[in-house]
Amino acid sequence: MPVSSFYANHVLKARPAGTTIDIKRSRWRKFSPFLAEQAALGIVIVKDNHTIASVNKGHISLKNARKQRRAEVEAAGGTIAMSTKTK
Repeated sequence: MPVSSFYANHVLKARPAGTTIDIKRSRWRKFSPFLAEQAALGIVIVKDNHTIASVNKGHISLKNARKQRRAEVEAAGGTIAMSTKTK
């Protein structure tokens, strides 16, 4: 998956409603250093700096993020549908 698609379809959609992401104001400044860090942690595998080869959906950081997101949505009175499919 192209990095731009990953950012638009997964990173931006995973943020809490009503929030924004400004990568330029983060410690990474650009998305590439962020991805490099995630790759070093074993969360993603990046090919050629332009393609996400895979995402480790079982990584503890992602599991914790999903739990936190579910708690936030439920606290707001909503429900969340999460797919357990893996590619």
